[in-house]
Amino acid sequence: MIFPLRFIYSHSISLVNAEIGDYVLVHVGYAIKVINEEDVKNELKNFIKSLK
Repeated sequence: MIFPLRFIYSHSISLVNAEIGDYVLVHVGYAIKVINEEDVKNELKNFIKSLK
């Protein structure tokens, strides 16, 4: 799943150096990759198209 990083926990669960506002790939509760905003937009467009 891809989530925008909106807050930082007092105990970091991130495996990457992410800042507030970055999009991150989350797996089993851990941020494992920072994702480019343009890539996120493209993925969401493709996902929405696949639902039609």
